[in-house]
Amino acid sequence: MVLPKLAIYGASGQARALVSMIVDIYAEAEIVGFIDDMEGDRGQTVDDVPVISFETWRAMEPRPPIFISLGRTSDRRRLAARVEEAGGTLMDFRPLMAQRFPRVTLGLGSLIGIPSYVGPNTTIGRNIQVMPMCSVGHDVVIGDNCILCPSATISGYVVLEDGVFVGAGSTIINGRPGRPLVIGRDATIATGAVVTKSVPPGVAVMGNPARPLRELARDRRKG
Repeated sequence: MVLPKLAIYGASGQARALVSMIVDIYAEAEIVGFIDDMEGDRGQTVDDVPVISFETWRAMEPRPPIFISLGRTSDRRRLAARVEEAGGTLMDFRPLMAQRFPRVTLGLGSLIGIPSYVGPNTTIGRNIQVMPMCSVGHDVVIGDNCILCPSATISGYVVLEDGVFVGAGSTIINGRPGRPLVIGRDATIATGAVVTKSVPPGVAVMGNPARPLRELARDRRKG
């Protein structure tokens, strides 16, 4: 199967790294533009690919699907909605990903970097980046617009709600059948954190064992 032409939303170093990841997996992929809302259509290029505006992308015929490269989960959610409101679509890697991860359900606009391990009976939502060297256990549910940074480890029976950011080298231990460990919507797991219990929505945690940043800051003030 040959990938169609696609555009990358973003033109930073993160975007270049993701293009490298895509091309390493799918040598046939053709990137037609990097979309940048501030610098598009000013004659700039990234690795000889033009930096274009959202309006230039919208005027293309046929309009190429988009892969969102931005690292903030709130930006990913916003831009995915913008693309769809404009009548576009996110890049569909699912047919090709199914060849590598046949027991995994993957949403539109999501990509799993290689090498990574994803266990059976795992569901990964829309607009997800799973960066290389990640390990995702069995019976895991990952909501939309999440990011798993390199070398993140998620054990079995874990739920990541929408918009969770999992930092590089962090570990989330396993839950239990019927009692998954839950990382709430828009929570942040800091680099290297070891998460041993559920995290409420919107809370940032760090350390081993991971604790909320506000709690850590309060304890430091007391010390």
